[in-house]
Amino acid sequence: MRSCLPIGAVLIVTLAGCERPAQPGAKVKIQAALPAPGGAIPAPAAFPQEPDKAPAKPIAAPRLFRATGLDEAGRRFEGYLAVETAQDAYLRRGYFEWAADQGGGRYHFEGTYYPATRRVRWIAYCIEDRFKAPVMATYEATLSADARHFENGTWRGGISVPGTWTADVVGE
Repeated sequence: MRSCLPIGAVLIVTLAGCERPAQPGAKVKIQAALPAPGGAIPAPAAFPQEPDKAPAKPIAAPRLFRATGLDEAGRRFEGYLAVETAQDAYLRRGYFEWAADQGGGRYHFEGTYYPATRRVRWIAYCIEDRFKAPVMATYEATLSADARHFENGTWRGGISVPGTWTADVVGE
């Protein structure tokens, strides 16, 4: 007679002392956390949310870009990128407003712009308007020579699934 666990059942295997049994054929204790007959399988615990590191900071002179991304798990992200263009903080702060089936929100960041290479490196510090399970990351990209596109963008770090992104200026 063959028996199977229902789909989604949790099987917990406990090996006493985490060592190999001394005797061949020794029995191992197995516990199964299964619902009662006709009962529902318990939902998994909520995905942990990272705490904000600081409150969101305003942008004095924003420039808006349309952004798209793809993470290594194949999930597509779409939204907008707003970056500071005021001279004292040029491309050093802003936010992504990402959305995907897996979660999203307004990801505020601060960082560095390197004029000689046109590279940016931004670190997320706060997420507003969270839904589902957004996570913070470090973003990097190169600004095109005409300053209308971010190219070869990446994100990684923390508990994020690494990905790539690009962005094109909107309405100019």
